[in-house]
Amino acid sequence: MNTVSVTNVSLPKRKADAHKGDFGRVLIISGSECYTGAPSFASRGAVKAGAGLVFLGVPRAIYTIEAIKNDEAMVFPLPSDENGRMTSASID
Repeated sequence: MNTVSVTNVSLPKRKADAHKGDFGRVLIISGSECYTGAPSFASRGAVKAGAGLVFLGVPRAIYTIEAIKNDEAMVFPLPSDENGRMTSASID
């Protein structure tokens, strides 16, 4: 198995008076009932990568779970069907 080791990676220093809105916005649309891990991992990765504002749209069926799991991303519910999957109504 090949592995890559990254040791000397750094992000540019941020100004002391910077606002989180200065560091980009990420919108993640993800998840379904019984699959709540990927949305959380994706949003945490975006935050760790340096995104200033992370928005996470999930099916209404898992909204409460994701809202509890994510204290940094702004989680919002999207319409879901009886199986906990997003519907085409989510597009609007």
